[in-house]
Amino acid sequence: MGRVGVEKTGENRTGDNREQVLAAGSASPGPIGSGKTGANKTGDQGEPRLNTQTRGAISSPVPQATPTGAATLPTPATVIGTSTPGPDASGEGTVTISPAVDILSSASVEPNVGIVIAAVASTLSSSTPEPGASASGEATLETPTVSISSSIPNPGVSGVGTVTVDALVSLLTAASPTPGVDGTGTVSIDSPVSVIASAAPAPIIGFANWQIDGDGITSITEEVRTWDSLKLTFRTDASVVTSTLRALDGEAGKVDVLEASDGGYIAVDRADGGNTYTLVPPITRLPLRVEGDFHVDEYDEEVVDQQGDRYDVSLTFVPDADRETSNGLSETAATGEWLFTFDTGSIATAKVSAEDLAGIGKGGTTGKRLSLLLDKEQATVIEESASKQAAVRTREVPDGSNVSEDNSAGDENTVTVTSPDTDTFADGDYVVQEWETTMLNDDFQRVRLTLKTAG
Repeated sequence: MGRVGVEKTGENRTGDNREQVLAAGSASPGPIGSGKTGANKTGDQGEPRLNTQTRGAISSPVPQATPTGAATLPTPATVIGTSTPGPDASGEGTVTISPAVDILSSASVEPNVGIVIAAVASTLSSSTPEPGASASGEATLETPTVSISSSIPNPGVSGVGTVTVDALVSLLTAASPTPGVDGTGTVSIDSPVSVIASAAPAPIIGFANWQIDGDGITSITEEVRTWDSLKLTFRTDASVVTSTLRALDGEAGKVDVLEASDGGYIAVDRADGGNTYTLVPPITRLPLRVEGDFHVDEYDEEVVDQQGDRYDVSLTFVPDADRETSNGLSETAATGEWLFTFDTGSIATAKVSAEDLAGIGKGGTTGKRLSLLLDKEQATVIEESASKQAAVRTREVPDGSNVSEDNSAGDENTVTVTSPDTDTFADGDYVVQEWETTMLNDDFQRVRLTLKTAG
């Protein structure tokens, strides 16, 4: 692989509301002594009116009566199904209205006067409707009903006037309150609505293994990335070696790396496209690894079993260009953590080891080597930031230590380090001279940084 300098231009690739008045229906016999059936009227003196009304689920009414003479209301026990015929009476005298009532049991006493008013009890069941009201003056909300039972006391009847019997509505349970409405207008009552919202993430579609020009290669054992190389090692069957991998050795090494003026590089395929392959990483390695064009720089294979059926194949690729940058993480350090602030973001971790290095790196400068354990998102910050390594220069200092300078636009290769222990590592700005990322598993990697104090 050859390297020369070149001027680089261009970009790098890499319950609806139902208005319903819930009024209970009513059925009433005709007036006493009229010989007719139909709507109730206010009769003459001594003509009592029966107004049997059922709202919701009821047991039995509690009548209040004030007719001429005396009347006794028999107390029904449990009533199942009723039908009330219209009265058939004419002339003067005593009229007895006896609706058809099926009584299973009764503790009623015999009436002792001529007018008998029998209140019909009904047992209803219903499901809760969507509440809605549109009325002038009053709105009634029907609530869930249940079957109930009750006993009725004997009413006292005396005086002269009209007898009106209203059914008493008894509710054991109610799921909704009965609203009161004053004034004229329209009232809309909505049932409480519980909404469970689930924002399902969009599925990420990808491959389980590395793809080389559409061929999937399983069982990766090594993945190492530097700013201008990617090394992949696979342990695979001999059939995969002969059918797919060995063909990559044909044009291996036919690639030149041209350093660009911005500190990046451009790779040139000297085999006229015969040494260019599209690599797609497994979905588990996103976003650290990205799809792109690569060129084979080195190919090596080794038999790893006695039968010759298993091989370790190592491929060293040169990415088509240095990695493009984007905005990364913005982390803050907790107690005991290191903080590294790069051009594209900041990362914090406590898993750092440091050692002094003398006479290493570009130009033989002294520096520090750090080993960090990072997740994929954290490692991405380093790889995208320190991607202009060709812009790092060493400036010789007579009778002193050489210093490193970051000549990239925006100091992309410079990192500000804040250490939890300043006795072993001084805080400040450092130039990234080299970096290497080694995969430990799908989620974590070991990142080694070689740093020099910025000159």
